[in-house]
Amino acid sequence: DHRGSVEIADLCSKISKEDLYQITGEPAHTMFGVSELMWFKKNEPDLYAKAAKFVSCEDYLMMRLGFDAVCNYSSCCRTFMSDIRKRDWSDDILYAGGIDREKLGTPVPSGTLVGKLNHETAQLLGLNEGVSVVTGGHDCPCSAFGSGALDMNTAADQAGSYEGITIPVTT
Repeated sequence: DHRGSVEIADLCSKISKEDLYQITGEPAHTMFGVSELMWFKKNEPDLYAKAAKFVSCEDYLMMRLGFDAVCNYSSCCRTFMSDIRKRDWSDDILYAGGIDREKLGTPVPSGTLVGKLNHETAQLLGLNEGVSVVTGGHDCPCSAFGSGALDMNTAADQAGSYEGITIPVTT
């Protein structure tokens, strides 16, 4: 979906591609959520204003289970709005993109305990009351971790609907 190509170019006119890379660890591209949110705000301003949150599938499920909107760091990174060093949303990118911070979930590490299922929800899902609900992670970092690609001398190859290679680096 390249509808956000004008928006990502606009973002790059306000923050250089080099600075964006230093903030996000990613090259500027329309595949990230920021360009889609910018496009949506420009083209559907009433819907943007009415939306309570813009979240990933995981975050949405957490909210449907009755928990706060949180976003694991690896999913935050896929939005192109995350400052990888601060482990928080980038105020500079949000400002330049016109994105409201309160419409995003709270960034947290993968494995963060979000809460425990209450009786009603557990019963609905066929689970025991008190089951822990924790944040997950984006598929590529999780597959790298699961395959043992944990240092700069290893890599993980993900093959599916597309192929990607994850190479761990240290900063």
